Amino acid sequence: MSSNIDREMMAPSLAEAEASLQVLTKAGITELMTFRKPPLSIIYILEGITVLLVPSKRMSD
Repeated sequence: MSSNIDREMMAPSLAEAEASLQVLTKAGITELMTFRKPPLSIIYILEGITVLLVPSKRMSD
C-alpha cells in the first residue's frame, strides 16, 4: 500500500521530468560538452544524462 502512495506522490515529478526530456536535443548536449570548464551544475546534469542513456551492466544483472 505504501508503494502506491509513493507512486501517486511521485507522478507529477515524473511527468515533469518526461516533459523536460522532450526538449533535450543532441545539439544542445553537444553544445554543453564544448564548454572548456563548464559550471559544476552542468557537469552533474551531463553525468545524470549519461547514466540514463548508457546504463551500466551492473544495473541489468
